[in-house]
Amino acid sequence: MPGSYKIKVKYIGYKEYEQHIDLPAEKTVTLNMALTEKTESLKAVSVYAKTNAESESSSRWSEKNANNLLNVLSAQAMQRSPDINAANAIQRISAVTIQRNSGSDEAYAIIRGLEPRYNNTLINGVKVTSPDPVSRFISLSIVPSDLLDRVEVGKTLTPEMEGDAIGGTVNRVFKDALEYEYFKANASVGYSALFFNRKFDDFVHGAVIKSPTKRFGPGYIAPPGYFTCPNLDFTKKNAPVTSLLGFTYGRRFLKNKLGFIIADSYQNQFYGTNSQFNIAQIDTKSGNFKPIISDVANRAYSTQQLNNGLSTHLDYKFDDKNKISIDNVFLYTHIAQTRLSIDTSILGGMAVE
Repeated sequence: MPGSYKIKVKYIGYKEYEQHIDLPAEKTVTLNMALTEKTESLKAVSVYAKTNAESESSSRWSEKNANNLLNVLSAQAMQRSPDINAANAIQRISAVTIQRNSGSDEAYAIIRGLEPRYNNTLINGVKVTSPDPVSRFISLSIVPSDLLDRVEVGKTLTPEMEGDAIGGTVNRVFKDALEYEYFKANASVGYSALFFNRKFDDFVHGAVIKSPTKRFGPGYIAPPGYFTCPNLDFTKKNAPVTSLLGFTYGRRFLKNKLGFIIADSYQNQFYGTNSQFNIAQIDTKSGNFKPIISDVANRAYSTQQLNNGLSTHLDYKFDDKNKISIDNVFLYTHIAQTRLSIDTSILGGMAVE
């Protein structure tokens, strides 16, 4: 049909061709349409990746980009070692040593040579209250290493950190629940060789009551019958068994969005010491005024220390960049100790026992 027409040709990889033609009546028109290649330059390539927080490379990246002096021990490093708790693991960090508790177990962190009372302990960045009524630091041995994603030791402070740690800060970051069901348990038993040579002195723990000032206030006057006596009757035991138990369990639900992980570390330890305490005074009788021993005390300690750390973690992942988590930690410590002392007074060459 005669008239005016616009012809468009599109083909992948070529520029669009467009031409206007007038078609006369009773005449054939032949069109030769030459298509030109369309080349496009690549402007940018964006690659996104997610770092595994448990890996060694992630720990080194955190140290490199930290605003303070920071050392990070990854879960991957703890898995390669035989460490069963956080105290065992943290001693592998430079400038960190471990102070042992009265049971000779690794327990408290010494950072840059400053004793534990100058350091604080965090869980996921939140300060932890000490179960000890005397000190504000807590034992790191009651947190199982299986529950830790990483351990961060900050040796200098930044404005957002707690201000009561001039030595350093130990931040224990808990794991999120794995995408598969996870269960791990460990147990060990042993004896203190000290009690192969002597008995362990025990008493009725339930007979011990709180001091009257803690129960009723400093103005309370306790009557003579307030204090108990059954706890003063010692019983002898043959080498009681020291036991260590621990387990970790975790899994995810709701298409891996909701996860939980729970771990418990139970330590029931029996230990003791044999020691001698001597008192000296100036010898005035002989006239040489040299110190002589005036009193000898042989002491035998028997101690039972019970630690229990129960940790739970719950998290819900909205997506790869957003999540909400809840952590709850129960820390319990109990120490029962007996001391048997035999004093010998040496006066004028005579001994009275």
